[in-house]
Amino acid sequence: MGRHSSKMWLSLAVLLALVVATPAAWGDVRVGVGVVVDDVSLGEALLIGAIGSFFGLDTKVVATYHHRQRLCFSHIVLMMYLARRAGCDHHHVAALRSRGHGWGRIAKDLGIHPGTFNKMRKGLAPGRGGDKAFEESALIWFLATYHGASHNDIRRYKDRGHSLPDIFIALDFSSKSGKGPGDLLAHRNRAKSWHSVANVVGLSSSDVAHPGKPKGGQAFRGNSGKPGKPASNSVAAAPAQDKAPKGQGAQRGGKGKGRNK
Repeated sequence: MGRHSSKMWLSLAVLLALVVATPAAWGDVRVGVGVVVDDVSLGEALLIGAIGSFFGLDTKVVATYHHRQRLCFSHIVLMMYLARRAGCDHHHVAALRSRGHGWGRIAKDLGIHPGTFNKMRKGLAPGRGGDKAFEESALIWFLATYHGASHNDIRRYKDRGHSLPDIFIALDFSSKSGKGPGDLLAHRNRAKSWHSVANVVGLSSSDVAHPGKPKGGQAFRGNSGKPGKPASNSVAAAPAQDKAPKGQGAQRGGKGKGRNK
């Protein structure tokens, strides 16, 4: 089987696992047919599953935000965090974002004091100015929190030229194989295929078809340490016109459209 065919079958395995996953496998997360559309990369598929698992969302909702409404993963994470922090539905945050409001304005509209928001924002991205850096920091927070990894290690991998989705795959493979994420990223550079890396470290297609469980537990927890308010799993409730939209020590960030690289 050639490299192209192998990659195609791996992608199909990821799609199939996401579509047929049961509530027993995903806890409170429900998965429906058409969760992932078009040519979804392994990194995108794993991130969609992980965000759904972490925030207790149907992965179809996450996939709809990402693919149909063109929201980058950092926006989805910030949107879910703000919704949980304010105790409101994520569709309300999406509607505010679609009107062009920045994250600070959204936080204020949700009843979060500007001073509180600024402290959280500085805590998430100290010394890193600008909305883009803030939003990137939000996704780094998610990757680190989900896998119990070091923020500094993730930034170091990124500074070496690795994309955040690739870093998430490395962290995921690491949790399943026991290999260091740095070594896995080095394998990725040489093999140019995560399918090849999976073979090298002894992971089957079924092993990599869905993300591992969050290190901190399957339910999102806020600053109180208590499970967050259940999220809406309704896709239909999401405003059709929306175009763009953490836990402990998390923050939210500024404007901007586009998808995370």
